[in-house]
Amino acid sequence: AFARLLKLRKLAKGEIYFRQGERFEEIGFVIRGLLYTYYLDSAGNETVKYIATEGTAVCPYAALIQDQPAHFSAKSLEPTLLVTLKYEDLLKLYRRNICWVNMGRIFAEKLFILREERERQFQTLNAESRCQCFEEVFGKYLDRIPQYLIASCIGISPVHFSRIRQLRKELTPSSSPHS
Repeated sequence: AFARLLKLRKLAKGEIYFRQGERFEEIGFVIRGLLYTYYLDSAGNETVKYIATEGTAVCPYAALIQDQPAHFSAKSLEPTLLVTLKYEDLLKLYRRNICWVNMGRIFAEKLFILREERERQFQTLNAESRCQCFEEVFGKYLDRIPQYLIASCIGISPVHFSRIRQLRKELTPSSSPHS
């Protein structure tokens, strides 16, 4: 019964999964690929909210809960495969069995932890430390995420990000075979 509620959705590179200001009624689970979520300002500038990697969920969760249009957008960075579940179907599952409620609680708790950690980083860490944290979390995906998006995600300009990376390379001991 549960499997019938799930749908596969393929996104091409650069395809919008959901758009800021529009209603969106499902939760996507990234099976393969990457997406980034972002806020779009009135001048058309993007500010990256987070990167959705393989094994994570992507949706405008607060908007779903509050029955509002999405406050941000999501776009694929590469060909992406998602398994989707309509939010309405998730609510029906919650009413059917306590195990689904518990799963929803765990999902919400994980989102809260991610949110709190991101806030802590922005409030207490400098740009170099935020860069290091990003690399620790997203290390295996770094070559698949454009540097300007990483810079936006950690709240600095692409130029500043490039300087930090260059400085870190200069300070890292080389692994020369002659040393």
